[in-house]
Amino acid sequence: MKSMRKRNMFFMLVLALMFISIGYAFVYSDLKLEGLTTLTKQTWNVYFDNLVVTEGSVTPITAASLSGEYPTTIAYSVKLENPGDFYEFTVDAVNDGSIDAMINTISSTNNGNEISLPSYIEYKVSYFTGQKLKEKHLLKSNDSIKYKIGIYFKKDITKEQLENSQPLDLRLKFEVTYIQADETGIIPPIPVSFKDDDWNTIAIEGAKAATQKEIENSKCGPYNIGDTKQIDLGSLGKHTVRIANCTTTDICQTEGFSQTACGFVIEFEDIITTRRMNPVTQEGAVNGDGNKGGWEYSDMRAYLNSGVFALENIDYSTTGFYDKLPQSLKNTIINTTVVSGYGSNDRSHGNFITTDNIYLLNPTEIWGRTIEGDPAGGKSRQLDYYKIKGVTTSGGYTPTPQAVKKLNGTATQWWLRTPRPNNSTQFFFTHVNGSWYYHYYNQGVSPAFRISVSE
Repeated sequence: MKSMRKRNMFFMLVLALMFISIGYAFVYSDLKLEGLTTLTKQTWNVYFDNLVVTEGSVTPITAASLSGEYPTTIAYSVKLENPGDFYEFTVDAVNDGSIDAMINTISSTNNGNEISLPSYIEYKVSYFTGQKLKEKHLLKSNDSIKYKIGIYFKKDITKEQLENSQPLDLRLKFEVTYIQADETGIIPPIPVSFKDDDWNTIAIEGAKAATQKEIENSKCGPYNIGDTKQIDLGSLGKHTVRIANCTTTDICQTEGFSQTACGFVIEFEDIITTRRMNPVTQEGAVNGDGNKGGWEYSDMRAYLNSGVFALENIDYSTTGFYDKLPQSLKNTIINTTVVSGYGSNDRSHGNFITTDNIYLLNPTEIWGRTIEGDPAGGKSRQLDYYKIKGVTTSGGYTPTPQAVKKLNGTATQWWLRTPRPNNSTQFFFTHVNGSWYYHYYNQGVSPAFRISVSE
């Protein structure tokens, strides 16, 4: 019996060792990795191409030209004799290499020194759309970008400047140095369309366009009045905005004048939601005595600007409309001086003047005239969009199709910021047919704002 027991133990031990051995064999299985890597030749080739002189330029002494297979220098000689004379051309900076490039240095000199020109002479090098060249701007592999170079004898030279002008020998040199791009490179803000451009590019273009006093052919820089763009408002869904204005007339410089229709103005083409101008109590009464306090003390203003509604101490700082805008857009929105009228309870106060990021329009900005004696009607002007569309009205309920806005595809009344002057509860709104009227119930919300940015 003992020998049998020993034999059994022996076989158990052998089996255990066999299992352990098999286990180790799996752990130490061979692994093989095989791969083929080929390094291709990298090339660097940045140069000028496709030089075109602008029509109307003076006849040069020596024309700007390109020479050689991959030219990197342009030389020219020109004489400007009369106000209005200029010499201008465009040229492509081309990256035919396999490596992305970016601008490292930019320098402008006259006779080897820092440029200092008389006030009646302008020398300018920019991208073809007018944007400044800046360090870190990218020129990607197999891509090109157009420069515009010009020297101008200004047209608006004064008699005194003309009499004091002297013959000038200008030896102007502009030099751009490109180096291999790294992660700090930035894409130049060259405009394509309002629909597709980022907000920074749009703001740059809008700021330049907003210096004009009159609209020509509906042009707003590279864009057009009425061009649209969709933005995502999170919980409020996706909505459409349009360019409503890009002029700054002389009246905009008048003290006490509302800036709500001056400069580069964007308004919502549709209605984002419906809301009362002021909340109501459980009994149905409008808080704040209806339109008392006007636009300045309204719940609507607090909501749109993500502020605090003082009468009820309602904090919209994280739930208001402004908070829902994309950050890239908020970075370009500027403060706007907003002048608005008053209702019958605020006659002693006079017009309300506020500073807002987001605001509602007033009747003048749509129909181009003062409605029902609005005391702030003469403190603003008609937006370019409505002026171009020929919008006007002779009274309430006069159909104005160009002022109609929709909520989810259905024409809906939308608020204006103006209290009815001879009433203590009502604000004006735009009717479903595009005319004006007044009430204090729920109406659509379709605000506006201005954008700008320094280059």
